[in-house]
Amino acid sequence: MSDTVRLELTPDRTICAIHGELFAHNWPVGYPTFAVMAFQKLIDSKRFMDRLEGTFPKNMEAVHKELDKSPVCCQLHPSALIEVLMQVNGEDKVWEKKKCRGCNRMRCGTVYRMTGSNERTTKTFSHLCLSCVVHRIQPLGLN
Repeated sequence: MSDTVRLELTPDRTICAIHGELFAHNWPVGYPTFAVMAFQKLIDSKRFMDRLEGTFPKNMEAVHKELDKSPVCCQLHPSALIEVLMQVNGEDKVWEKKKCRGCNRMRCGTVYRMTGSNERTTKTFSHLCLSCVVHRIQPLGLN
């Protein structure tokens, strides 16, 4: 048996609750594609690779340690995250283009449910765009 540690790209290492909610309405449609594309985008990132100090792909434990600190989605630059989410839509048709309830623009997004910090308050948007989820969750007062 080999001593090689394989990459374990588990959901908690791939996506946080805020970004994961984008997939909740039609779970798991789009998520597997997202996991692969987002991880590829992350390892293409000089910033992430610098943190691994040249140990990738030899040292998967170092990768796991970084992803246990913060999932892939939260380590990507917001514009890179939106780019990956739009690429997922090209592959799996996850998002619909409708008027966003956050910014009032016609943009790709989905039904979005957010639970408040006290876990008793839930707000559901009939449509929240990808940009609002990535850039504006805090300003919308949802977290």
